[in-house]
Amino acid sequence: MKREMISCCVFTFFLFFYGCAILPCYEKKIEIEAGVKDKLLQIVHVNKNLYSAKGIGKIKIKDKDGVFQSFKIAWLFLRPDKLRIEILMISGQPAARIAADGRYLYMDLGAFYKHKFFKKKRKNPSLYKLLKIDICADDLIKLLSGIIPCMKYDSASFFEDKTTREKIISLKKCRGRISEKIYFNDNFGKAYKKEQYKNKKLIYGAVFVKTVDVDGFILPSKLIISGKNRVEILLDVRQCWVNINVSASKFVLKKM
Repeated sequence: MKREMISCCVFTFFLFFYGCAILPCYEKKIEIEAGVKDKLLQIVHVNKNLYSAKGIGKIKIKDKDGVFQSFKIAWLFLRPDKLRIEILMISGQPAARIAADGRYLYMDLGAFYKHKFFKKKRKNPSLYKLLKIDICADDLIKLLSGIIPCMKYDSASFFEDKTTREKIISLKKCRGRISEKIYFNDNFGKAYKKEQYKNKKLIYGAVFVKTVDVDGFILPSKLIISGKNRVEILLDVRQCWVNINVSASKFVLKKM
């Protein structure tokens, strides 16, 4: 009888603490410092009437050894989840293509990866294969739209960098780990930079270096995206067209 009581107590002990350990994050109330909520809402509503765009430009990719490669690039997107990117040869013909249609990821990597074609079921895929940085399609669409992507969070707070005096909003998950930092320009104005983390490690960072007014929408004309191991992408936008008519079939690729 005594042994059964001890076993019951031990079982109850582990059940209690195991249950506490796996409590879902959504049971915790979201905590936001005063004034921070307004700034986050401001980010969400940037260019809210921009639905689609296409652009051309030049992309420089710096690898972990500091070696640069330069390509012409063209892109097309239809918010919120459709994206097409083409790396172009000197002739203007695509050397590699990648697309996401909200359900599938298509990759035709051409000379970049032994002329292989991929089609995988991915709702919001990573673009690592092409860009060598672990950024998802939805986030890149937002950046090309002039929007700083915001992750889901359980608490949000404001602080100022003591060295640079930059104003920063820190987003945290339920266990208190920072998932994202959003940087603002002078006087806590517009968001221009973000850093995304997982398990305290940087996944990617993005900076609007320069912006331009395109038919009333403020879009990046120079964008830097950085990843792990010092990999970096510099996108120079040469021309952009907004709110164009585009068919969903443009985001479905077939092998070249």
